[in-house]
Amino acid sequence: MAEVKSTIEIALEKAKTMEISPDDRRRFKHEEMMSRARHIFQDHMNNVHRSDILRQALKESREDAPLLRRCFTEVLSGALEPGRSSARIWEGFCELGLSDTGPFEKALNRIAENEARSRRETAHLIKDRVRRSLAETGISGTAVDIHVEASDQWKTSLSERDKKRRVELDAICTKIAEATERCSSSPQ
Repeated sequence: MAEVKSTIEIALEKAKTMEISPDDRRRFKHEEMMSRARHIFQDHMNNVHRSDILRQALKESREDAPLLRRCFTEVLSGALEPGRSSARIWEGFCELGLSDTGPFEKALNRIAENEARSRRETAHLIKDRVRRSLAETGISGTAVDIHVEASDQWKTSLSERDKKRRVELDAICTKIAEATERCSSSPQ
């Protein structure tokens, strides 16, 4: 008499012979560490009275510590926002051993300042152009309120500024990652 197997038993037998490729194994490990890094990041941001959260996690991770360190750097870098970055984010980089965050903070502030200046200049140019067009039709004065945000030129300019900002921010994040990597490879 033949043995009747359930679908689950057949699937389990086939799963025994399957192997995960080294690339998939690395990808799964990276995803696991990114998830852990995001969790640590949330703990770090929410627990302002504890400055050892990352150090403790790295100590517990042992063999995965270098990957966790890179993932945490990536998560911290992703939270950076020109002109709005929390001091807690910079403290996280300090926990990674990056002792001087000043140049990176200044670079982010420079991006924010350049963006604000560009916004003001673009708004001024659009308003001038619209006022000249209105003056040509006989409409002038201060009663005309121009909403630059509604113009196509503003939207195009905003898109271009966002692309430029992303490139500049990515360059800073790359430099931060390199600096934290150097910190992890130097004796502490």
